[in-house]
Amino acid sequence: GPSGSFSYASSSYCESITTPVAVTLSGLTSGGSYSATPTGLIIDPTTGAITPNGSTPGTYTISYDIGATASCPAYSAPTVSVDINPSPTAPVVTVVQPTCTVTTGTITVTSPLGAGYEYSIDNGTNYQANPSFTGVIPNTYTVIVRDISSSCVSPATSVTINTPPGSPAIPLINTAAATCTADGSSSIVNYDATLTYVFTPAGPTVGAGGSISGMAVGTNYTVVASNTSCSSAPSASFSNDVMLTVPAVPTISSTAATCTSEEVSSISNYDATLTYMFTPVGPTVGASGLISGMVVGTSYTVTAGNGSCSSAPSASFSNDAMLAVPAVPTISSTAASCTSDELSVIGNYDATLTYVFTPVGPTVGTGGAINGMAVGTNYTVVASNTSCSSAPSASFSNDVMLTVPAVPTISSTAATCTSEEVSSISNYDATLTYMFTPVGPTVGASGLISNMAVGTSYTVTAGNGSCSSAPSGSFSNDVMLTVPAVPTISSTAASCTSDELSAIGNYDATLTYVFTPVGPTVGTGGAINGMAVGTNYTVVASNTSCSSTASASFSNDAMLPTPVLNITNPSAVCEPGTVDLTDPAVTAGSIGGGTLSYWTNSSATTPLANPSAVAVGGTYYIQSLSGTCKDIKPVTVIINSVPVVTLVDGFICVDPITQLPLNGSTYTINTNLNATDYSFQWTDSLGAPIGNGSSYVASAPGVYTVVVTSNATGCSSDPTSATVGTSSGPESLEAFVSDYFADVMSINVIATPAGNYEYSLDGGAYQSSNVFVDVSPGQHTVYVRDVNGCGAPISVTRTLIDYPRYFTPNGDGYHDTWNISALKDQPNSKIHIFDRFGKLLKEIRPSSSGWNGTFNGQDLPSTDYWFVVFYQEKGQNKEFKSHFSLKR
Repeated sequence: GPSGSFSYASSSYCESITTPVAVTLSGLTSGGSYSATPTGLIIDPTTGAITPNGSTPGTYTISYDIGATASCPAYSAPTVSVDINPSPTAPVVTVVQPTCTVTTGTITVTSPLGAGYEYSIDNGTNYQANPSFTGVIPNTYTVIVRDISSSCVSPATSVTINTPPGSPAIPLINTAAATCTADGSSSIVNYDATLTYVFTPAGPTVGAGGSISGMAVGTNYTVVASNTSCSSAPSASFSNDVMLTVPAVPTISSTAATCTSEEVSSISNYDATLTYMFTPVGPTVGASGLISGMVVGTSYTVTAGNGSCSSAPSASFSNDAMLAVPAVPTISSTAASCTSDELSVIGNYDATLTYVFTPVGPTVGTGGAINGMAVGTNYTVVASNTSCSSAPSASFSNDVMLTVPAVPTISSTAATCTSEEVSSISNYDATLTYMFTPVGPTVGASGLISNMAVGTSYTVTAGNGSCSSAPSGSFSNDVMLTVPAVPTISSTAASCTSDELSAIGNYDATLTYVFTPVGPTVGTGGAINGMAVGTNYTVVASNTSCSSTASASFSNDAMLPTPVLNITNPSAVCEPGTVDLTDPAVTAGSIGGGTLSYWTNSSATTPLANPSAVAVGGTYYIQSLSGTCKDIKPVTVIINSVPVVTLVDGFICVDPITQLPLNGSTYTINTNLNATDYSFQWTDSLGAPIGNGSSYVASAPGVYTVVVTSNATGCSSDPTSATVGTSSGPESLEAFVSDYFADVMSINVIATPAGNYEYSLDGGAYQSSNVFVDVSPGQHTVYVRDVNGCGAPISVTRTLIDYPRYFTPNGDGYHDTWNISALKDQPNSKIHIFDRFGKLLKEIRPSSSGWNGTFNGQDLPSTDYWFVVFYQEKGQNKEFKSHFSLKR
């Protein structure tokens, strides 16, 4: 049949490995099935390849089973043990970056920590036990953690050590010399707006571009540049000189021109030690400051110079020519008109001159027009320029304005209900001619205006042959007033809820309506209010000017009669009772007759199925119908519920032999209802009264019954019962265990006497089953107790015998030898150990220290080994064969 084994490159892998690990077959063919125990290992059942990444860390036993064929029996290869070791978590890192003074950084791993780890910042090229790395130069580093025992490596964390911050350059100062207009000035040539500048002594500041402000003239300064981390060395010392002396600006004094002489200028603050320069050139200055050589009318400025600086230019100055004498005024006139007296104007008017009239009174306006002349008075006028005056003009005077007719005034007689409006000229003068705009109307002997078009606006002027009046105010004639239409009446017949209603069919909200006899009024839309039922009315429409003729006579009929229900709610009943709504007492006192009907809703669309036996409480509706008129009202049905009682069966703890209660054991049967709202009557199984509280304490087994009555409604529940039984713990136990080396190890416990018990293995959680399966080898204690807690738990101890599936002879004190020590009390038992080829390697006794994994003093390799154990079970000699794994 088949034989051979399978193996992997290693017996231990890190969970971070993502590439599947292939299996190697020795003396076996493929086609079998691979499996691993316990669950949690990712394994391909066909190829046997295992994938550590994603598997649960732990130790796994891998089996390879080949099924039976027609020519070969089934075969299970020796199992292989594989460890999946957990990888450390990705490191958590803190970083100290370089500074101006310390140019290297520090990387410290803060998690995971422990003596079992070592650390690397170069992705595993070098490791150290200390989680802190100092003196690290600027660069990017890959930090990982390695588990020393398993060599498993964590995911990487990337960390960057930055370049150290640099110190700013020493500020370079550029100083400009003092000038005639400014003190000396300084600036920082290598100015950097990202830096801060600090001056010694304090005071100056640096502006945009490096310009230094706030320096005291003649004071020496140094300055330092800082970038918040580092500062430069101080600059060279520097200072600013004071501004050079500048001569005073020349001041000019002048003697004004006269009617006989030009203007004369001189320098009033003249200094003979200075040089004076004129712009434009030409003039010179004499010993007393008198200026010669100026051209009349030319503007000059002059500066004073001391050899180093020149003053600012003087104010501009010039010499005026000799004053001019004005020309004699010439007079021109415009003859009198219909709108104005005669007008006189100075023909050679000059706005720069002043004009003086004789006799006084007139004045001269813009363009030379003369104002303020008395009509018919003769005048002369002289022109003056404030310095010189002309000779008087020729004599002149103005004539009076021509006569203009008065503006026509219009009077009107308003339009009436029978005639259009009429207009006439109230100040009519038969000697004048009247002109209308637009043309068409004419004026009669009395001033009455004829031929006006209704609604057209007109004006009229009066003329005397020379002048015409201004137009009259605009006027027009209105059309004859409108007479309203006769009101038409429409009516809505009387109903069950309303008298007959009347309305004006051709209602106009702009009109006023007057009723005969008085009383009614008209509302929105023409509805007529306030009519007396059965009274005949007429109505007239008026628009404040004219009234219509009266309407036809009309009146309103009274509202139709409607029944009125009087409802008395029926008395409440207890369920399952019913209520009769057809009982005459429910509608006693109703008026108006009518046929009664019963409904579930107020709109009377869903009829009540059985109104004489209503079984559900709620609000219902009764309707009384007379012709087309009806009344509907609600009626309330109250059907009180009976109390709901729920009792829980219980037990009393009794002695399992005598069946007498233990330690006065009782059971309280509780209705969970309060004694304020309810009354209670308890009876025993014979019907005898035993209590009237909300609960009853039973001291003996039996059936107990209660009837509960609501104090509010008087409704009583149906009789409700609870059964009180007995319960007791076990007296004795018998335990049966599975055979030695069974595939499934189990313990089966039998308790006496039979009862309602629960079971616990080695003090673990209790279960209802008395059978424990998949129990580990060794000694175990089973505890049994009553599920209701009656009596104390009792126990029984048994031993399960099995063999170890592997051992690890690595000298760490754990599983260093292999043996079946549970058989140590059988002095005749023994174990033979073989390799895979059937070679006997060792015979041991279960009472010995066991096999240490050597043969002739040499360590044997990690693989599976076979054994035969000889032992006694239940008085019979037996032997058992199997295999186990050696792991190094």
